[in-house]
Amino acid sequence: SDLDNYASFYQVTLLSLSLSVDQSSLVFGNLIPGDIFTNFTKATTTTNYPNGYTLAVSDNTAGSDSPLLRQSTSTRIADYSGTIASPTLWTIGTGFGICVFSGAGKDTSKWGTGTVYDSQFNKYAGVPQNASSAVVYTKNGAPTAGDEVDVGYKLVVSNSQMTGNYQGDVVY
Repeated sequence: SDLDNYASFYQVTLLSLSLSVDQSSLVFGNLIPGDIFTNFTKATTTTNYPNGYTLAVSDNTAGSDSPLLRQSTSTRIADYSGTIASPTLWTIGTGFGICVFSGAGKDTSKWGTGTVYDSQFNKYAGVPQNASSAVVYTKNGAPTAGDEVDVGYKLVVSNSQMTGNYQGDVVY
């Protein structure tokens, strides 16, 4: 007979996390002051962690207010004025902003009720320098396979923005 007590046995499982995006770069095209340019990224996460995960974003540029730098100068396109802590509807203004418009755990009170990347009901935030305070999405609960989060981008430049090519990185 088997009289062992299995209450003290544990199984150790290595934790895993993978993140992929559908496009490694986005092109907004020729920027015209006052025109609205939009695009989006689909981020897909798989993890076996039992308590879910968080997705954070940053521009990974120390001392900068924006990831978008004009080539051959130090001129940048400023971030949109909304913050990750308090995104706002983009009714007026310029800059570069992000929103979360789709995902199983999307916080509609924070990111708005838009369901497509160019919806007027999305709320936007500038891209912060430091990812530790920039959580844009949280998935709670059981392990996840292929959890998709759609992040939208909006870009509007003013008449005073220096012409030229801009590029930069947004890090997840």
